[in-house]
Amino acid sequence: MSYLFKGYSFIKEYRILTRVRCKIPNEQDSYERNVTHHPVYNVSKCSVQYNGTSQECTEWVYDQSIFTDSLISSLNIVCDEKEWREHLILAALLGMFFGNIGNNLMSDLYGRKLTVCLDLIIYTIGSVPLPWTENRIALLFLRFLAGVGGVGYYQIAFILGTEQVSPQYRVAVNFLEHFIFTIGQFILCLVAYYLRDWHYLAMACGLPFLVTIFHWFFIYESPRWLLAKGRTTEALEILKKAAKMNKVEFDFESDEIRINKEHAEPFLKSFKALFGSFRLVRRLLILAFCFFAVNLTYYGISLNIGILGGNIYINFAISTLMELLGVTFSLITLNRFGRKKMHCISLLIGGTSCLCTIFTSLYAPKDLYWITIALAMIGKLAVTINFFVVYTFTAELFPTVLRGVAMGMCSTTGRIGTVSSAYIGALGKNLETDIGSALPLIIFGSVGLIAGMISLILPETTAKSLPETVNDAATLLDNKSSEDSKHAAGSATEMDQQNSTRL
Repeated sequence: MSYLFKGYSFIKEYRILTRVRCKIPNEQDSYERNVTHHPVYNVSKCSVQYNGTSQECTEWVYDQSIFTDSLISSLNIVCDEKEWREHLILAALLGMFFGNIGNNLMSDLYGRKLTVCLDLIIYTIGSVPLPWTENRIALLFLRFLAGVGGVGYYQIAFILGTEQVSPQYRVAVNFLEHFIFTIGQFILCLVAYYLRDWHYLAMACGLPFLVTIFHWFFIYESPRWLLAKGRTTEALEILKKAAKMNKVEFDFESDEIRINKEHAEPFLKSFKALFGSFRLVRRLLILAFCFFAVNLTYYGISLNIGILGGNIYINFAISTLMELLGVTFSLITLNRFGRKKMHCISLLIGGTSCLCTIFTSLYAPKDLYWITIALAMIGKLAVTINFFVVYTFTAELFPTVLRGVAMGMCSTTGRIGTVSSAYIGALGKNLETDIGSALPLIIFGSVGLIAGMISLILPETTAKSLPETVNDAATLLDNKSSEDSKHAAGSATEMDQQNSTRL
């Protein structure tokens, strides 16, 4: 349910620019009103000229074709105040940045369930009061809280779901989470079409989260995390409930002996061991760069695609459809071809398609601009697929006791890519040359290709048990023969089916 509401509230992350101009003094003016009957006025966005005298605006009129009232028009954050738009976006991004670090660390120290529920409360506090808040500083604070809570419960809920199922169900769980998120975006598109006032839209996006604060009573802690912390009794109680719910037999006595203390490692000891292993440090750096590349390319293309222009609701629906196609394709292919292959191939295809725009920009006639757009859309679809893959892949490459921290480090690097994409996208606008419009795509493609190539040394994780300790993670060999990999995967699947029960 929280994933549905997260997708349902996603429109707040989009930059919706409202057309605006100065209000004609002493008139019942509106943006659509014909001002030719006032030839003495020269009206722009930020000033009015009258009889050769320029006067700064104190009142504005806004285009109401998209929203009858927007946050921009409500607070008049235009002209000299327009930097507040960036401040509001930056506040959310900073919340995500610090949330990535704090939430994932907290989930490894104090548990997945506690962190998810706390993040839902934080996100609710940051979202519900938004429609009634007129103070700009308060808005910044609320956006920061929404960033902290939003990124936290999205990631930790994913980890929680991954740790509660056997290998053959991990992709399905990942798909379900992304699919429900996408359905939330489709619902949002319809709701936003009918609620053109930002106050009502914000209420529709924020108020449903009040229901999610009761999640505590409906979800279980991760048995894997409990076992990693040595809390075997609690883990077995949850597994007994799961076995009864699923009507399966489970040999708790033998399993308790096998896992009682074997996987119980102190967090600090595991953290030191992680950075004491060259193999794991290399793996962490590669995946952090991959998160950077995926976020950079995905958001960069989304902000600079340009071809869809026109109706924002149609644009949003098409963008959401691309998300649905990407995650559906991943569901069909991820178990069949493996995490590593899908991860590398999607990055290489996305990078290559973006790089190919250099040829269309330099040599293709102007009326064939759609080829550049098509290549960019292929790139976007590829990185959308990789978004699905890289979360699953990363979660399976690190031990339970440090899985949240590793995901947090990688995701934090990804947020740097998100922020960077806006500045790289501006390069194309500032260069008035044939290659200028393609320059951002060339950068995105180059980064994607590098990420795809360095990922080739990562190990395959398909059908393997999740590593519980640092030693388990380190012994995932980077270069196994296909025969050995299949044998190990089969053995791991059999073992995990015996010792893992779906919740």
